[in-house]
Amino acid sequence: GSLSLNSPSSKETDAKHPRSAYSATKSGAEDLTLAAFETHSLPVIITRSSNNYGIFQFPEKILPLFITNLIDGKKVPLMWSEENPGLNVRDWLHVKDNCRAIWFISQKGKIGEIYNISGDNEKTNIELTQNLLSSFGKGEEMIEKIPHRLGHDFRYSIDSSKLKSLGFFYKNKDFKRELELLVEWYNANKSWWEPLRKNILGVKIKEIKVHTDKPDIDSLGKVQNVSNPGNFREVLRFNEGLLDRIEQVSIGKTSP
Repeated sequence: GSLSLNSPSSKETDAKHPRSAYSATKSGAEDLTLAAFETHSLPVIITRSSNNYGIFQFPEKILPLFITNLIDGKKVPLMWSEENPGLNVRDWLHVKDNCRAIWFISQKGKIGEIYNISGDNEKTNIELTQNLLSSFGKGEEMIEKIPHRLGHDFRYSIDSSKLKSLGFFYKNKDFKRELELLVEWYNANKSWWEPLRKNILGVKIKEIKVHTDKPDIDSLGKVQNVSNPGNFREVLRFNEGLLDRIEQVSIGKTSP
């Protein structure tokens, strides 16, 4: 669940506190899995990892989204409010270390147990954004402030002492250097991500209804034109708050 800045990192034995339907489904899946182990001796091990990053990550996620936006000369959409100016904290784990940890646990871990895989790289979203802007020689004028989504968890932090006690060690922990390499990769591989950005999932909104008491404001500060909002994913990527205000949509394929 969501932690405060002063809370200790979560351990495998701590109580779960999902705050959204999304996190509740993951929590429920764990319970079902462990029930299968207890009842039928199904050989399972559960891993819980921090936020992953690395090459070939789909460009709607925060790091590839921000990097590809800056490559294209576009602003980056950062969730912001006067009370919380981008201070949400995430712990960043390189996908290669996560994969190595999963394999390691499959060989060294105990059946029926849970293992945290932390990144040990906690950053506020504004700090992460500033690091990326610096990599491009840009300032905070390239930040597009957008509203926080509903149920936006403040901080994720997990304790992976249990994993480390088995002898696991990280190979990709230099977050600053890994971020530089990630920017280089996206710069060198536009042929992979540009088609995804142009028409993510190939879906458009044909009609959309927005709650009348909650008119949506797009990233340019104008009332959203709901009759022709364009590419569905493009809209959501720049204002995730829109998702919470959709009542009904009809979806059709885009033209070839």
